[in-house]
Amino acid sequence: MAAIGIGLVIVGGVAAFLGISVPMTGAVLLGVALVLGGLGTVGFGLAMSQRTSQGAYVDAMLKAYRRTLKKTMDRARSMSEVVEQTEIARLADTPDKAVVWGMALGLHAEVAAVLARGLEQQQRATGSPTGAYYPLWLGSSAGSSSFGASVGDVAGGVSYGSGSIFSGSAMPDIGGMFDALGSVGSTPPSSSSSSSGGGFSGGGSSGGGGGSGSF
Repeated sequence: MAAIGIGLVIVGGVAAFLGISVPMTGAVLLGVALVLGGLGTVGFGLAMSQRTSQGAYVDAMLKAYRRTLKKTMDRARSMSEVVEQTEIARLADTPDKAVVWGMALGLHAEVAAVLARGLEQQQRATGSPTGAYYPLWLGSSAGSSSFGASVGDVAGGVSYGSGSIFSGSAMPDIGGMFDALGSVGSTPPSSSSSSSGGGFSGGGSSGGGGGSGSF
């Protein structure tokens, strides 16, 4: 912004000089306006917050780590292969950490693809996905309608059964799961019906003391 302001000052000075030389009152007024606007822009630019050298270093390192993690996940057949890479293990030395870093850096599709490949590889090798890495804390508990998983559901770090909230089979629907995670925080569609309290409403319309306004 400071550089733009300096550019405006230069252009305004040239316009004012030409206006005086010709002479041309309009050019003089335009030049003066540009000079004043440029000085104001320089002042605002110098007062604006800017990234420090340490912040720029961290940003560059995170972007480099994201590129490395993405390329590694594109080639890996499972999360175990991802964390075997020395460059990845600096921050993510376990499959759980690799999943967390991948989601934090916006690699949702890549994380889902690696998890799916790991489950499919185990399915082809043993006839069952049981034993492949799958993070239970993502919330796909088998055979129940809640996000938790009991000890009986866990087999080799994976929760499987007759179905789950994301899938109707033993293999979890990873794509649907990540779509559901991506919708967290989105505003639900408004309903045209005048139903009594629900969601985040303050109370039912037919209640004795509840209000109908929403938070």
